[in-house]
Amino acid sequence: MTSQLNGSVLKAFKILDLFAAGKSELTAKETADALGINMITA
Repeated sequence: MTSQLNGSVLKAFKILDLFAAGKSELTAKETADALGINMITA
């Protein structure tokens, strides 16, 4: 459970970094593409 939680937290920070880079809006697809992950898990 701990590693799954850590992975979720890391993913959340990566998403926040996308917004910190100047993006004001992102779709789930744009987020998934930027992070290189499956859109369902974005």
